[in-house]
Amino acid sequence: MKKQSIIYAICWLLFSSAYFLLSLWLQSRGFYNLEAYFIEYKTVLISRYEEGFLRTFFFTKPIILFLGSLLISFIKQSQSTYILNAIIIGGLTNHLFLKGLKRKLSIKVFLIYVLLSPIIIYSGVSGGSTALYLIFYFVFFTLLFKYSKSYSVFHLTLLSLLLGVFVLFDLELLKFLLLLIPVFFFVNFSKAKGISGNFYYRASIIFSNGSQRRKFFTGFFSSIFIVAFIPLMTILIYLVINKIFAGSFLYFMDGVGDQWSSYSTLYPLLYEDNYIWNVIAENTRSFIIPLALVSCLIVFNLFDFEGSVAKNALILLGILYCFSEIAENRIDNLNLNVLSLITAIGLAVVFYNHDKEKVEKPFKIVLGFIIPFILIFLEVIYFKYSVNYNERLYYQSVIEKNDNEHFTSLKNLSSSLKDQEKGRVLVDDAIYFASLTDLNSEFTWEGHFSPNFLAAMQLPQIYADYIIVSKPAFLLYPNDVVAASLRRLEHFGISLDTEILYEDKFSMLLKVK
Repeated sequence: MKKQSIIYAICWLLFSSAYFLLSLWLQSRGFYNLEAYFIEYKTVLISRYEEGFLRTFFFTKPIILFLGSLLISFIKQSQSTYILNAIIIGGLTNHLFLKGLKRKLSIKVFLIYVLLSPIIIYSGVSGGSTALYLIFYFVFFTLLFKYSKSYSVFHLTLLSLLLGVFVLFDLELLKFLLLLIPVFFFVNFSKAKGISGNFYYRASIIFSNGSQRRKFFTGFFSSIFIVAFIPLMTILIYLVINKIFAGSFLYFMDGVGDQWSSYSTLYPLLYEDNYIWNVIAENTRSFIIPLALVSCLIVFNLFDFEGSVAKNALILLGILYCFSEIAENRIDNLNLNVLSLITAIGLAVVFYNHDKEKVEKPFKIVLGFIIPFILIFLEVIYFKYSVNYNERLYYQSVIEKNDNEHFTSLKNLSSSLKDQEKGRVLVDDAIYFASLTDLNSEFTWEGHFSPNFLAAMQLPQIYADYIIVSKPAFLLYPNDVVAASLRRLEHFGISLDTEILYEDKFSMLLKVK
């Protein structure tokens, strides 16, 4: 047992190290993630002001990514989110790899997919929240598959704990409680003792007998209560905190700058004229294309004749849920934070829902060798034509080294400011958090979390030594409140004597004289 634990730990370390080194290589080729900078900025911000933890914690999404990164923020060689993602995806890859080695050949071949899948690799090297989404979905559906076989209260309790923890990650994940209702309804027919036969026979017996009917509904509602208890209590505690500290206003639920793209949901997206996404942008049925490109892992279920009805129902519900999330006007949801749901279901199907066969069917082994390579190819196509900027940049950084004007602008702003004397910086930090992460403790800034932010916008000559402001060519210029305050001063004829220290087509760094 001790020997197995040592082997497990060493393999985990090796996989995590590989993901981390790959992330460094991609960054050297021009890959970056504003979400990673956002979390890094919040770890810096936490000690800048009084009550910094409350100001930062309750205005950061996803909170779990922030807290996990905060624990390893003492490592200064890289942004902590890249290290955290490498650790958790390294753990997932290690777990599936060692588990797959013990399974039959038709499962072992999927280790090729686990090691080479662009989606799994992206989760481990991107520095964003995709890794946490993938882990959550995988654990969630693995527990559901296990519960559909064991009918164990233990698995229900684990589901409740999982949803309770991830309330702090993404409140929208509570929608999975609705997904569980039909699952529990049908599973309870299989739990009925003393009744055998197909689903329709069981249902007729249960609903025609008063005692069986009472047992059925008691078990059904008990399952829902057990799973819903912890997440609903977590929400209640959150609301109590709001009541005490924010006077009934949902002050700690949402705020300006609570996530890296809070000012513009369209900013992370690319609008280019190409044959796939040009149609998708019109909100047609072609939304199914990106879903199909990442969902082929579930094809394995088509020739898994031993799959249970509960498993197939779960897969169908998962696909429908994912499709509903990217349908209609939700083009901003066309990213792997949502689509990783399909990959996670596929992994759970392959590695956690197969009974042992005495003799493996040859065609299953042959298909098992073919499917991983088809999946990898389709996922490469997905990244190549993705409308999400970070996903496309990931693909481009693998192919060739590239430079990005916006990122260069942010780095130049930071470098120009570090060359100046220490002082106070007036800046809309919901937009320019990436530039602020490199500044040392000699600089302070008046941003959304500063108590003097409003006063600094009214009287920058008193409260600020430097100003960072967007230029009209920048996509987020209309959202820059500092730019709006300078326009207001100009409108009322209030002069502000400044010197331009740095300027490009996106931004300006001004020194207040």
